[in-house]
Amino acid sequence: PHASLKLGADNVELNDFRMHYHAMQIEETPEGQRARVRARIRNVGPIAASYGLDGLSGALEMDARIGGALGFPDVELKAELRRPVLRWDEGEVTGTSAKAQISLIRGDLTIHDLHFASDAGDARLLGKIGLLDPPHPVARGESGAFIPAVRAVQAVDLQLSISDAELAPWSDLIHPQLEARGRLELQASIVGTTKKPRGKFGIHLRDGAIRGQPVVALNLAGELDEHEVRVDFLSLDADQAAQFEAKGRYGYDKSIDFELDLERFELGEVRELAALPVAISGNGNAHLRATGTLDKPEISGGLRLFGLGVGDRAIGDVALVATTADETIHLAGALLPWVSIALEVPLKKEGSYYARIGMEGLNVLQAVPELRRIAVLDDAQVTGMIEFFLESDFSHYQALAYFTDVQLESFGQNIRNRGPFIAGINNGEILQIQQATFGTGGRFVSVQGGVVFDPAMIDVRVEGDLDLGLLNSLRSGFPEFFPEVFVESKGYVMVDANLRGTPGNLVADGQLSFGPSEIVLRPLAEPLVITSGEVRFNRDGVFIAQARPLTGNALGGMLRVAGDMRFEDLKPKTLDLRMWSHNMSYRIPDMANLTFDTNLRLQAQDIARMDSWLVSGEVNVLDGLYYREINLVEKQLTGRVLGAFNRRAERYETNLLDQIPALKEIGFNLAIRARDGFKLRTQVDRMELDLEFRVDLRLRDTLEHPRVTGNIDVIDGSVSFQGETFEVRSGTVRFSDKLDNPYIDIIAGTDVRNTCRQSDGLDEISSTMSLSANVDAGLQQYYHIVLNVRGNLDNLDIHFESNPYADQRDILSMMLTGCTVDQLTASSASRPTLEIALGPLIGRLEKEIQDVVKVEEFTIMPGVERTQLRIGDTLTRRLSWRFQLDTGFAESAGGQQYQLEYKLSDNWSAELSERSRSETNSFLIDLKLKYRLPLD
Repeated sequence: PHASLKLGADNVELNDFRMHYHAMQIEETPEGQRARVRARIRNVGPIAASYGLDGLSGALEMDARIGGALGFPDVELKAELRRPVLRWDEGEVTGTSAKAQISLIRGDLTIHDLHFASDAGDARLLGKIGLLDPPHPVARGESGAFIPAVRAVQAVDLQLSISDAELAPWSDLIHPQLEARGRLELQASIVGTTKKPRGKFGIHLRDGAIRGQPVVALNLAGELDEHEVRVDFLSLDADQAAQFEAKGRYGYDKSIDFELDLERFELGEVRELAALPVAISGNGNAHLRATGTLDKPEISGGLRLFGLGVGDRAIGDVALVATTADETIHLAGALLPWVSIALEVPLKKEGSYYARIGMEGLNVLQAVPELRRIAVLDDAQVTGMIEFFLESDFSHYQALAYFTDVQLESFGQNIRNRGPFIAGINNGEILQIQQATFGTGGRFVSVQGGVVFDPAMIDVRVEGDLDLGLLNSLRSGFPEFFPEVFVESKGYVMVDANLRGTPGNLVADGQLSFGPSEIVLRPLAEPLVITSGEVRFNRDGVFIAQARPLTGNALGGMLRVAGDMRFEDLKPKTLDLRMWSHNMSYRIPDMANLTFDTNLRLQAQDIARMDSWLVSGEVNVLDGLYYREINLVEKQLTGRVLGAFNRRAERYETNLLDQIPALKEIGFNLAIRARDGFKLRTQVDRMELDLEFRVDLRLRDTLEHPRVTGNIDVIDGSVSFQGETFEVRSGTVRFSDKLDNPYIDIIAGTDVRNTCRQSDGLDEISSTMSLSANVDAGLQQYYHIVLNVRGNLDNLDIHFESNPYADQRDILSMMLTGCTVDQLTASSASRPTLEIALGPLIGRLEKEIQDVVKVEEFTIMPGVERTQLRIGDTLTRRLSWRFQLDTGFAESAGGQQYQLEYKLSDNWSAELSERSRSETNSFLIDLKLKYRLPLD
């Protein structure tokens, strides 16, 4: 712990002295010879640390010869450090060996050889330094050691060489942000003095990189003196990224002055740009000058980019001017020919990137053609700027838009902003709308708030007058958010609402106050008009108060709606709406025209299930017309036989259920009433109904399968049959579940006149029959006929009564011919044409019937003398027809015959036939009334 060393008259005190040498030997030599010191040290780390060389380690072998005065010795040293390791905070270098052969003779330090060898390259230093002056002699009587003096002028003559050295381990020692790698070759020489050195150097770097940017080759040559290092030539080949040359100076006070020329650099190959979230493409040239200091450089010059592209978008050419302020490179210029650009590139690693793009009347659709894919915009022009902030490690970015003027055109609407539009997006995660007020036609709506993208969250406030015409544009661009029944809208609604939550669980809190508006819905022939009303909504549901209902017009009448829609777990669950209307009109194709008032209630226990919906209340018909035309002959005979050859297209008119299929599942419980004003006009074959009713019906179940019950009582009207008009005495139309086939019970009367002469008889027997209408005024007789019509609409039972009495066949005969049956069979008259007799009942049959027509009978009977063809079918329960073709040569046999039979009741039927003769080209018409007499 304590020792003292006496050196002549001087004492040296040693405290806490330790020797850690593994082996050390000091040899005594004869007088006049140099002493020899040899050492073997397993690890020189502790010794090196005491001299400030922290991190150096290795095994040392040393052999030194020391002579001369203790204060001014001569030394010859040979040393070898095996497996040397040099460590620092961020790296280390391991060598294979480090050898030194050094001498200090008469104050001159000579480096005969200082060589460091490693797998990462070799370094060698040779030369001489004038280090010490001899000590001054001590004056007589003074005590003190002989201590040498450091020379005031230290001459230097050194040569340094580095070959095939890997640069990466030394990069942080050179500069912490250099990020250098590659193989380095260096040759340098220094002469002069340590205070005024002069030297030259040359550096070659191959297959390396600087700041992560690949470098094919770097060549550097220059000189140095006591003030600075001058770069006479610097060339860098960064492969496809850039080719540039530079020259300048670097002062030991860290001052710099460099000029740099870049040619053919490719933006897509620059590492910093390649790391951006979007791909940057293009090429350019630049001339830059850097002055100031290394810590605070000042950069100026110009930059020109050609064919700049961002992602898949072609931007164009860019011209920029570079300056430096506050340790940031500022680039200002224009994106030709549209916008101005300002960029800020930090010189410090902890800085952030900045860009500002200014626009003056920029046509957005030309600048960003991809927007044309969205069918919403026809034109868009903006004036303002967009700012971008990007962290140096590209981990976060922010974009801010500030537009003073925005003009959009969408489907003929001009949409503009009022006040600046300010919105920002943060790292692609949050959209923040600070101010946005847009509108058209003098009405504006403002939006403020934010949207988080992942997970999707919305917090937005909307207020102002929303022009509903904007919905037309949104529907065209985003049809998936609109129901199919929506066509277009116009008008406005005052909005004051907050929207919060996720898209699937959005909580809206606020109100909508409607002004005069029109909404066109596909099923309605006329727009739905809303004149006023207020809708309130919150997390519990949507509410329309009785005091502020939605009022307007629909289906040509007035409308008022109130009620609520309740939420469960923020989703629509139940519905309860009341609707009052007056003088509304609706048409059911091929069935009815209605004008009505309503007092309805729409309820749904589960909105998602259409079968839980129910419409109840009452409908009061103010004016209506129910019409059906059922022509059994045309429908069954002509439609089935002749229609098989008819290819004419008919107009198809969809009904409400086809347009809104969801209505098929909604339930109904409606009372349908009409005090008067409801009419029925229907034709069944030759019977026509023209009636006015009093209605009391109830509609239940669904519109697809309705159940209609109740009665329709006849107030006034007439029934026409076979050309005669019967005034209705009483009548009822009764619905029993089926809407399109009611039961009819009508009693009507009329006067029919007998126009035949009683003396007419059979004049001659011929092949033709004629009906005569010569009237003897004295023998005219009127019959009061009562028509009884009963049965369902598609199967009516018609029964006649008369006063004076006439049987059914005479009544029907008088209505058809004006004569009784007996008078008809005893008369002769001119022949009516086939078209007059058969036209209202059967029309004309085609000459050929193809096998595609399905009939009950189709028989061919061939023979030597004749061939017969028979075709027949029963069309309905009451109507049947037959056709027969005979090719017999005999006049009495050959020809063709048509026959039509209509069953008037269970006992009565009418048969009408026409027969033509092939030889004489003449034909017969037979009209028969048949009565089936029950025998049981």
